[in-house]
Amino acid sequence: MIRVALLLALVAAPVQAAPIVSGEAMVVSDYRFRGISRSDAKPAATARLGVDLGIVYAEAFAASLSGWGRFGGAEAEVDISAGVRQSLGLASLDLGVTLYNFIDADAPASVAEAQAKISGGIGPLRLTAGTAWAPPQRGLASATSRRGSNLYTWGAAHADIIGTPLALDARIGHSRGRPGLGGAGALLGSARAWDWRLGATYATGPFSIGAAVTGTDLSERADALLRTPRGSRIAGTGVLVSVGAGF
Repeated sequence: MIRVALLLALVAAPVQAAPIVSGEAMVVSDYRFRGISRSDAKPAATARLGVDLGIVYAEAFAASLSGWGRFGGAEAEVDISAGVRQSLGLASLDLGVTLYNFIDADAPASVAEAQAKISGGIGPLRLTAGTAWAPPQRGLASATSRRGSNLYTWGAAHADIIGTPLALDARIGHSRGRPGLGGAGALLGSARAWDWRLGATYATGPFSIGAAVTGTDLSERADALLRTPRGSRIAGTGVLVSVGAGF
């Protein structure tokens, strides 16, 4: 049903004459997805390229992986997203789909996820709430199940500091099924977990520098299973630093 609704919206939606293309390359001290490290608590490189046609948009994201985040031996993650957005007065509704691909993985690891979010703001403050559903699929299999699923709900706030190049961000999310779309859920069979992030970004021209604190409430058992060979906690609280450039 989600696929049909999205397809109809894509066909019916008017598009703007000239697409807006944007991109960004970044180096991060630790690449985390929903609070769990996919780079073994080590530095990683990420890149993003997006095309905006007004109501219709598409985006590609890539990141280097290490340790647990390699998902069956994958060397890199490449995600493809597409969706539609509709203005609702002061708010906007966004419906989309993301395919998470793990390149050269030895076992099925790709995950498809349907997403919906609504956002709105006044002045420098913007609030967003969303949900994402990864239906039963082999990419989320565990030791006890050939297929797994995950429901993720989240809320976020973004505030630009007026008169400065600084912006603040906060986010909290909850997973039910396979937290992190793999790993913790696969090891535990099924789990529930909260993740959170607080950050700040300083942007000047095409360049940006960011810092954030992020983590999860995964149990001690799950965290022990997710420790790196060096003993680093990849599901615990961590401080992240990033440097990037975009257009």
